[in-house]
Amino acid sequence: MSGRLHRLGDELRTVAETAGQAWERAKSGRPLETGDQWETISHGYRKVGFLHRTISTPDDDATLVTQVVAVELAGPPAWATTSMRIEPGGDWSAYVLTRPGRTPVTWRWDGAALRGAGAEVPWQAPPVPSLGFYPIVTTLPLEAGHVREVTVLADDAATAEGSGAFVAHGWESVGEEEEQLWRVDHFVEGRRSATFWLDVAHRIRLADWVGAICRMVTDADEALAGLSDQMRDLAKRVQA
Repeated sequence: MSGRLHRLGDELRTVAETAGQAWERAKSGRPLETGDQWETISHGYRKVGFLHRTISTPDDDATLVTQVVAVELAGPPAWATTSMRIEPGGDWSAYVLTRPGRTPVTWRWDGAALRGAGAEVPWQAPPVPSLGFYPIVTTLPLEAGHVREVTVLADDAATAEGSGAFVAHGWESVGEEEEQLWRVDHFVEGRRSATFWLDVAHRIRLADWVGAICRMVTDADEALAGLSDQMRDLAKRVQA
């Protein structure tokens, strides 16, 4: 009997140590994981679009984060693609926003100088494009009270939008199932512009862009379900 109790105690200690190690890794942040991610976009309880994100490693050093964002509110679908290069240390170095019929917006950042549309742009805190939050949010350590100050770059023109900050709050019960997710708020010039909820694997499960709700789903079929034929055709076309 005592032998079984000792073995049970050893097993419980092993489980506790493994869980503790996993939590320490989660707290300290983690590198971006390659693969495809899909999200639905809703507004006013109505599904209006999708987001498809691809994370790849085109060479041995850098990580490339590519996003397609499309919404259908009034009239034909509106869409944009972004491509962001992340260097081994975690900083981004190049970013391009492309929209149909408009000149691409480009940013380059070497850790000291910021250039947009070929001209140097002033900055205070490290800059981040407004559609390039994903690599920042998902690599923040899960530490309540952690703050990362940034200069937010406007995606509609190669200009700085203002000073911003990502603020980690802690675990919250989210949704009807009261799932425990980690909350991070984003502020621009002191006003909240977005809230993100992450799981322990640092995946953004839910995001509230002050009205527009993005929710992680399992695949393209789930992301595109209920959208118009135009949106489905667009998803196929831009991924080709």
